[in-house]
Amino acid sequence: MNIKNKTSAKPPLSAPVLGQREIETLGLFWRSQESTLSATDILNILKLQAKDPEDVISINTIQSTIERLWKKRLLSRRKQGKAYIYTSVYSKQEVMSSLIAEISDALGEGDDTAIMSGIFTFLKSRNTNNQVDVLRALEQESTINQSSLVK
Repeated sequence: MNIKNKTSAKPPLSAPVLGQREIETLGLFWRSQESTLSATDILNILKLQAKDPEDVISINTIQSTIERLWKKRLLSRRKQGKAYIYTSVYSKQEVMSSLIAEISDALGEGDDTAIMSGIFTFLKSRNTNNQVDVLRALEQESTINQSSLVK
């Protein structure tokens, strides 16, 4: 069962400062078929993904990474036997939205046009059908909203 912990009791997410290992670890939670993972589960996933067994980080590194994510309130945890079982508190979209908001506030100086232009430019540079479809949908919505304002 893939039910994420997305209750209305979640505090608002302020943009987290994340290292590369933390981002990769969050990605495992977002891609996992299970809604919860332990450090051992993460180690097993990394072993399966590794081209070379020597590339896999230690269980201690995994534990410290998920502990940092828990302290940043991006993961929740519960004790199960001797181990902690972790669950992602926020979806990938929620984390990305908070990061975009931080960039917008820091660089956009209140100019939403600048951030939207930056997002459009980014999506166009990706040049894949999915991003093109998103751009078309946003442009259509923008046209619809502008025409309703004219009336």
